[in-house]
Amino acid sequence: MATIPEWLIGTAAPGSEEDAPEWLIHTRAPRFICRVLDEAEEAPVLSSFSYADGDWVLCEFEFIDDPPTGEALAALLRRAMDALA
Repeated sequence: MATIPEWLIGTAAPGSEEDAPEWLIHTRAPRFICRVLDEAEEAPVLSSFSYADGDWVLCEFEFIDDPPTGEALAALLRRAMDALA
């Protein structure tokens, strides 16, 4: 059986949205899903928490597990950006 990668990048299923956004999924604890925007995109950010670094903005986070805080959260978000590179 194949091992599920730590990071998955995908879009909504066809027909679910006219202009399907891109999503980043972290499959290991703390598991989460977030929307990925090009920094230049002008799209509504529906959550109060977002993270921007370079060319990408991560927003609309949905944590499945308890989210980390402080430096642990910052390190996780840097790793998320690395996964998009």
